[in-house]
Amino acid sequence: GVPHLMFRMANWRHNQVFDARLRAILLVAHETREGEVGRSVIELPLVRDTTALFTFTWTAMHRIDEGSPLHGPDAIDRLRAGGAQMFLTLTGIDDTIGQAIAARHVYELDDIVWNARFADVIAVQPDGTRVVDYRNFHRFIRME
Repeated sequence: GVPHLMFRMANWRHNQVFDARLRAILLVAHETREGEVGRSVIELPLVRDTTALFTFTWTAMHRIDEGSPLHGPDAIDRLRAGGAQMFLTLTGIDDTIGQAIAARHVYELDDIVWNARFADVIAVQPDGTRVVDYRNFHRFIRME
């Protein structure tokens, strides 16, 4: 009953990343009382920001409630006026090479698809094996 902003990630290398952590922030311009322009970093708390083992896919979610900067009918207009951008950073340990890894992606506000959810990408085979169908990775289903 509460909308969520969802980010779907895939581990395309088919290795294992353990102790993976995701951070999501909004970077928004604002004007100070003195007329100077600055940038504010707004952390977007995630329902689950860590996973012990990132093997296939991971859908992280930010709850859009009264505490979210995305909440309210004018939220996107306010954020757009501030030139908001969303930054995601993923860190973890690559089990194959035993090294820390990091990835970053930037989203613009126009990248958000409202009133939709991601299509399923994991199929269970008759033998119980799970397979990721990457053809559906970017597909979404409208909730209207």
